[in-house]
Amino acid sequence: METPTLSQLTTRALRYEELAKDYSSLVAILQPRPIHSLDQFERFDVAARSLAGFNLTPDQEGYLDALSTFMIAYEDEHEDWG
Repeated sequence: METPTLSQLTTRALRYEELAKDYSSLVAILQPRPIHSLDQFERFDVAARSLAGFNLTPDQEGYLDALSTFMIAYEDEHEDWG
């Protein structure tokens, strides 16, 4: 299976089957870290939506939790952006 790229995260939700199962491979695609722009938020959102609703591995769950934490912090800081 070919590893998705960051540019794919900006254009479409990835199919769950395309995503890595281990944390280090997920981080290689998109590092969970504080979000400073709407563009970054949207990439995190695409990654999170690609994982949501599936029977995740423990590493995928941890990755989704990390993404969600930074997304919530960004939303809280930019409540009037939407």
